[in-house]
Amino acid sequence: MEVDGARSHRAGKGLDGRLHTFVNPYSYRVLRNLRPDVLRGEAFLVHFDGISLALLARVCGGRTVQRESFDDTSLAPVVFSECVSHGLSVALIGSAPGVASLAADHLMRRYPALNVKFVSDGYFPEEMLSEVLARAAQCDVVICSMGTPHQENLLLKLRAHAWKGTGYTCGGYLDQLVGSEGVSYYPLLMDKLNLRWLYRIWKEPGRLIPRYAIDYPVGLVAFVLDRVCFR
Repeated sequence: MEVDGARSHRAGKGLDGRLHTFVNPYSYRVLRNLRPDVLRGEAFLVHFDGISLALLARVCGGRTVQRESFDDTSLAPVVFSECVSHGLSVALIGSAPGVASLAADHLMRRYPALNVKFVSDGYFPEEMLSEVLARAAQCDVVICSMGTPHQENLLLKLRAHAWKGTGYTCGGYLDQLVGSEGVSYYPLLMDKLNLRWLYRIWKEPGRLIPRYAIDYPVGLVAFVLDRVCFR
């Protein structure tokens, strides 16, 4: 799993023309079963989204690994600021109909010079895939919120169409942005204490309690086994 390239964002060197995805214990398990090539770093730069995976990576690998996510507590403001600074066009793809458009409105209020060139929900029919790919390929940066592994698959299809831009998966970021009406989704104290997971459970108990109670522990065990036994 390749993670070192994430430092380029923190160093303010601009966007890197690569594909980035952000894994938590749930998405790690999904990718491990369905798209292990993504975790091997064959096409993506993989970031640890969640303090639990970052801590385990430090313990298992003996290296300092930072938690990085595509949200307002981590890389999203860096990426959008870089897009403004370098005049890069952006595509937002994903979530339910109408969400990406509202997210674009919030982002352009926050970053008035941001060029959001293409917006699409994540539920377009298969016959529209070629059009979505063609329009997204005209953008410098594509941010995709379609859930794992669909978001990774879409970015890989863009690459197969010779697109050379920078791509990011973003999980539920667009929904969070719209749900919080453009302000920070996480309360400051929850972010400082690394209790974002607890806040998310409070906001979405029906969906997230089973995920954190079952899928996360299984994903964490799989991660440790992979790091310790199959290096």
